[in-house]
Amino acid sequence: RNLANQIEGNMEYSFRDGDTKTPVSFLNELRTQSASTTTTVSPMTTVSSLVTVTTSPSKISTSAVVHSRLVFNSSWPVPSESLVINAATTLLNSRLTNLSDSTKVLNFTYEKISDTSYAVIFTFNISNISIPENPAIENDTYIQVQNSVNNALNILLNEPSAEQIVPQRSDFSRNLANQIEGNMEYSFQDGDTKTPVSFLNELRTQSASTTTTVSPMTTVSSLVTVTTSPSKISTSAVVHSRLVFNSSWPVPSESLVINAATTLLNTRLTNLSDSTKVLNFTYEKISDTSYAVIFTFNISNISIPENPAIENNTYIQVQNSVNNALNILLNEPSAEQIVPQRSDFSRNLANQIEGNMEYSFRDGDTKTPVSFLNELRTQSASTTTTVSPMTTVSSLVTVTTSPSKISTSAVVHSRLVFNSSWPVPSESLVINAATTLLNSRLTNLSDSTKVLNFTYEKISDTSYAVIFTFNISNISIPENPAIENDTYIQVQNSVNNALNILLNEPSAEQIVPQRSDFSRNLANQIEGNMEYSFRDGDTKTPVSFLNELRTQSASTTTTVSPMTTVSSLVTVTTSPSKISTSAVVHSRLVFNSSWPVPSEGLVINAATTLLNSRLTNLSDSTKVLNFTYEKISDTSYAVIFTFNIINISIPENPAIENDTYIQVQNSVNNALNTLLNEHSADLFEPQRSEFRHSAKQIEGNMEYKFQDGDLNTPISFLSQLKTQSGITPTTLSMASTALQSTAAPTLEITAAPTLQNTAGPTLMGTVLIYIRLVFKNLTTLPSEKEVLNAANSLLDSSVRMKREVRLQKLNNPVSIQNVTYQKTSSNSYIIVFGFKISNVTLSKNIELRNETYDAIQKTINSLLNKILNDPNATPFVFQRANYTGNDTVIQADAEYVFVEGDIKAPSGFLKEILKVSGLAGGGFPGWALAIIIPCGIIIILVPCWILLCLMLCGCCGAIRRRWHRRQSYNVQYPIHNSLF
Repeated sequence: RNLANQIEGNMEYSFRDGDTKTPVSFLNELRTQSASTTTTVSPMTTVSSLVTVTTSPSKISTSAVVHSRLVFNSSWPVPSESLVINAATTLLNSRLTNLSDSTKVLNFTYEKISDTSYAVIFTFNISNISIPENPAIENDTYIQVQNSVNNALNILLNEPSAEQIVPQRSDFSRNLANQIEGNMEYSFQDGDTKTPVSFLNELRTQSASTTTTVSPMTTVSSLVTVTTSPSKISTSAVVHSRLVFNSSWPVPSESLVINAATTLLNTRLTNLSDSTKVLNFTYEKISDTSYAVIFTFNISNISIPENPAIENNTYIQVQNSVNNALNILLNEPSAEQIVPQRSDFSRNLANQIEGNMEYSFRDGDTKTPVSFLNELRTQSASTTTTVSPMTTVSSLVTVTTSPSKISTSAVVHSRLVFNSSWPVPSESLVINAATTLLNSRLTNLSDSTKVLNFTYEKISDTSYAVIFTFNISNISIPENPAIENDTYIQVQNSVNNALNILLNEPSAEQIVPQRSDFSRNLANQIEGNMEYSFRDGDTKTPVSFLNELRTQSASTTTTVSPMTTVSSLVTVTTSPSKISTSAVVHSRLVFNSSWPVPSEGLVINAATTLLNSRLTNLSDSTKVLNFTYEKISDTSYAVIFTFNIINISIPENPAIENDTYIQVQNSVNNALNTLLNEHSADLFEPQRSEFRHSAKQIEGNMEYKFQDGDLNTPISFLSQLKTQSGITPTTLSMASTALQSTAAPTLEITAAPTLQNTAGPTLMGTVLIYIRLVFKNLTTLPSEKEVLNAANSLLDSSVRMKREVRLQKLNNPVSIQNVTYQKTSSNSYIIVFGFKISNVTLSKNIELRNETYDAIQKTINSLLNKILNDPNATPFVFQRANYTGNDTVIQADAEYVFVEGDIKAPSGFLKEILKVSGLAGGGFPGWALAIIIPCGIIIILVPCWILLCLMLCGCCGAIRRRWHRRQSYNVQYPIHNSLF
């Protein structure tokens, strides 16, 4: 209703071919009009939409974010949040793989509406959408998006044979970045025939369980988001997009790449939205076979929440905007969209978003910037150069029709790496197998192809390599290096064919290299490297070689010398220089379940039992340093094993050390499966792993995750855990003693501390900590630059820099904002820090959280001492913080007003802050001056007081004498008068 009490409304109808309910008269009249030979209709009538443009409308590629709200109304009390979340999680775990690649579930949340109704909100992201640039004809796209989301919901929540659920209401719009935003609402009542059958059945199954101890945050903590609309501010974003091109051919010149990109931008920049601008683009040569093009974009008119904890959705929108812009500029509309392999975003002090996105492309990829690569080929094939005067491509090399060629030869090293779960064969066994094959098959090679040598290299206990060196003669190569790629392809094919002739069966699939690179030396000879990698279960393998290896290993005696018939072949190879090192790898196995977690003693006992019986099965180079237990929540826990791998050879060149990391990962994974799994079971694999090489050793982290119903699990460990839980568990100390008595002496058992409150019913929550350091009444006010320089140089990055919360170690405070400086007056300022602790066990009753507050206060004291106090000094106890919050979030606001003398041994950071604030110049501290100055004033005034007293005494004496004389006169005068 508007201000004039008039009702305003909108109603929407939708019709499709085949519908039974349609406006029949209108459609009949429409057919009659369209069939008329002449049309005398006024140009202002409503049939202008019948005249269609024969050219298809211009479209742009975009994505959609759609919120689907399913409301359930019943006459019964609503189920708990944990029950609903668990039911939805179970269905998503089993059915998410049924969705198309373009449909993703971003999150889902629970909302209690009343005692008899609740809602579940699913948020979907639909990619690879083509939408007309003209908003007037975008409705069809909206219908397609609605159908995609509706189909996804039916796949996830309904039975295939049941009637599809359909939304009662939906609305869609396009934002400034051309991303589609939509809302769909479903409503269900008792007795409805169209309902999400699978979801309701799973809900009944969950509610029928005798115990429901599932925390709503267990396996979906990353999905649950804040549903209240946050306060937002307007900002902009600067994003650097780096497109890396890796190829087996030499890279194009800078001028060629710049010219190709300039040509595309000149014709397509107008297709971008007004809010998206290309600031610049640059070229970077990485190596002889790889280069990068960096585009810098500015995105304006962005709304971002003031609360940094919920800004991820904005970052996703910015990423989608930049990705759409790159596809518009560099790709074909009908091609698959390119997507970034990595992206990270942050907000600076001025609230501007800064981001980096990285794309990587290789030969054979299906998703590539097709238009850019085509333009690059066109430019390189041009016989003349008509380059724009604004580019730096004046030196383009033209290709002649018949290039001059020279005759040369090639030396190619082909490295075949074999990775297995079994111990590697001996050098003599491998050399014998290869020698046998070469003796019988060398004559099958062409006259121009020769095997110079072959060598054996043991990489680890479960992997080895065989390196063949070939010489290819009678090669013609163009004198112009810019057009030598075809020759390199011919050389690669010749070597690959030779390897298949020598090591493979004619009827088997050909093996192909995973990587190859070629170059020409100063003598115009071609030098090349080709790398092959094989694993257990691969379909493309050197079948003949492996069969011969099995035959050799099956022989009862092997008296063949590895140098017998191949002495003329074995020479010193130019394998990369390597160093011997070791590795320390932390493997974290996370177990998520719908049941309460077992106790620490039970888990330690189960692991100890397995290690006592299986440690001897590990190779001599693999040692278990320790293992620990960590309780994450009421329904999830982790066991962390630390391994030491010795006798590792790693290349001195960091650019080629990835193979070593893969070998270390395989060794640790094999060790874990040996210790915790059944021999006949499928190997479980890590979900994530990362390695780095320090000056002393390789350091790595591997993470495994297991859920109820997973096929690949540590079967022996879980079976032992069930066995242990069926008997009286021994104490932790007994388990530790037993292990130390039979296992390696370095084995230690520790437990990770957790921040929790066990009073009454609990839930998982978050703690936000904000620390304000206040400096008042200063003689010198430092600048923001001086304070931030002190913070950046003297504080640990974990305290001063914003980090990703998802990379947080459980219950450690993670900095969620960069350290900030705020001037409060002409002689005062504050320094602000922000931290976050996730997965904290909180009492559901807010009044029973004192223990949690005490634990948080200890964390705050630790942080403040880390910032202000010397590490070796006695910790200072700071004033208690102010605690506020709601059911799932606690916010602690701590403020410390600096007082000289409080901190006896200041940290390096505090010393620098005091120095730039004029409080550490070597003079008296303020408290001393407050005593000395008044005392000095008193001492100076003492003589004045004495003199004043003397003057007052003299004056008083004179007045007294005068008064006495006057009294004498008054007495004498009457006596004298009485005589007469």
